[in-house]
Amino acid sequence: MNSPKLLEVGDVVELKIGQKVYYKPKEKSYTSDVKVSEQNYEELVREYVVVKTEFSGGGYGHGMNDYYPNGHKVYCRKLNNQRWDANEIEVNFYQTGSFTAMIQDIVPIRKMNMSFS
Repeated sequence: MNSPKLLEVGDVVELKIGQKVYYKPKEKSYTSDVKVSEQNYEELVREYVVVKTEFSGGGYGHGMNDYYPNGHKVYCRKLNNQRWDANEIEVNFYQTGSFTAMIQDIVPIRKMNMSFS
């Protein structure tokens, strides 16, 4: 079985209904895992650019024998009309590991490059 390709910085992805991400709504002071649906968090169904990835999140659950490894964590910023906007919302999720917000089968739809002027 082939493992899906892990996302990289600059990959553009599209969040879809039914996927689960970590998200901090502006009206709340904490991040929670949310399932994207037509009734809840429909503002999340858009294109995002990957701004950071890392292997993190592992640890121990209920004792020394309850270990779970790090996963590939992906941080994404929502695009505004296919353009970068630093004021747009950020979501994150894991591609690997054992976490609540997992999207294992996500595929980039294009690539963006960052430039400075």
